[in-house]
This record gives sequence, structure tokens and C-alpha cells, in this order.
Amino acid sequence: IDIETDGPIPGANSMLSLGAVAFDAATGKELGEFYRKLHTLPGADQSSSTMQWWATQLEAWTEATRDPQPPFDVMREYTNWLLAWEHPIMLAATCGFDFTFVRWYLVTYIGEDRRWLNCIDLRSAMMETRGKYSGNFKKQFKVNARHTHKAVDDAREQGQIYFAWALREKK
Repeated sequence: IDIETDGPIPGANSMLSLGAVAFDAATGKELGEFYRKLHTLPGADQSSSTMQWWATQLEAWTEATRDPQPPFDVMREYTNWLLAWEHPIMLAATCGFDFTFVRWYLVTYIGEDRRWLNCIDLRSAMMETRGKYSGNFKKQFKVNARHTHKAVDDAREQGQIYFAWALREKK
């Protein structure tokens, strides 16, 4: 999963877009994608530091905020999309940010559901074999997807990196 937001805290700030790409756990083959943009939350603020960053990413901002839908509708569609997969496990870089927003929105709009508690943190998983935490993990793997700040593109990139790493580790 990957998200774009207008600040660091779910509820106080809004998730602008949600992207997810499903992969086969054994092969890393891409199976499907989900991508939606959301209306901002009533009464939520925009973080000034986040908005300063967005000011340097105008094309990505336009994409993340074009044609938003009500959060309830998006989270209902996302839940239905997740239910199509046998044992969905979310992967994020990092779970502490992306998964926190997704989980908050799921609980707020859909209700508590323990099936959505699973998230693998990409950097932490890679740290297991590398022995150190690194923010530069993306440079170690050549993948087809590009990091564009379009949530679905970034989710695809992170999934490809994970499977490039995981399948290499299996050898």
C-alpha cells in the first residue's frame, strides 16, 4: 500500500489518495491494483510542512487531489477489493505512516475488523538480513516501477522491491 496525505496524523489530517497492488506471495507476480482519491476530512487541517513539500511536487499534488470521492465509499470499495484476496497482508514503507492512515480510515468508516491488522514494514523486513535499517533500500534493487508520488505507482514499486529482495533471499 501507499498513500498520500496533507499531514502526518490520521484524523487531524487527511489521506488524499490510496494505492494498493496485490502480488502472488510465492512468485511476486502482480495480480491486481486499487487506486482512489479521497475527499479531505471535515474539520481536518493541512500541515504547513507537508504543504511546503507538496509545493515542490505540483504534478503529484494535482494527481493526488483530482476527482476525490467520499472516504466511506473509498474504504468500502477498498474493503471489497481486499476481500477478493485469500490472505491479504499489507506491505508499506513504512507501516508506521501508511498503514496507520489506512487502518484509521478502515476503523472509522468500515468498523473494527481484525483481518486488517497485518502489515509488513518493508525497511524492517529488509533489515533482518542486512543487519541495519536503511532509508536507501530502494537503490539496491532495480525494478520496473517508478516512484512518482502517485500512490498506486509507489505501492507497485514497493511490492516489486519486496519481491526482488524476498525471492533473492529464498535462493
